[in-house]
Amino acid sequence: MALVPTTWNAGRDPSGRIGSTLADVCDEYAPTDIHFLKIDVEGRERQVLAGADFTRYRPWVVVVESVAPQDLPGTETAADARALPESTHAAWEHLLTEHDYEFVMFDGLNRFYVAGERAHELRSRLAIPANVLDGFESFRTRAEID
Repeated sequence: MALVPTTWNAGRDPSGRIGSTLADVCDEYAPTDIHFLKIDVEGRERQVLAGADFTRYRPWVVVVESVAPQDLPGTETAADARALPESTHAAWEHLLTEHDYEFVMFDGLNRFYVAGERAHELRSRLAIPANVLDGFESFRTRAEID
């Protein structure tokens, strides 16, 4: 299985334009069948999604950070930690939904979408955030068993 690099810097030319699009990155690195795509670009979600080609590349699940970048609680510049972060999805969600991606969950930070052709099998699996009732095993527990 081929993996796309976990970090990628598109770089910018002198005019400030992004040098590569998400479609370009997929052309170079992505397998033909992408199961999971996570977008966390600190406020540039719209630009990244606008550069995607969701007709050629159909990730089963797309997860997009959907709150405005903010300072961490406890830092000198942190805003009121009790305030809810500003949602950003109104500016970019249409770039997914117009390509038949269905919103299925918000975990407080990210919005989860499933490809329409996979929704019947994935919608229920992603309807509830990960929690202690999932029966998960930590890496350390699994390593001890093995």
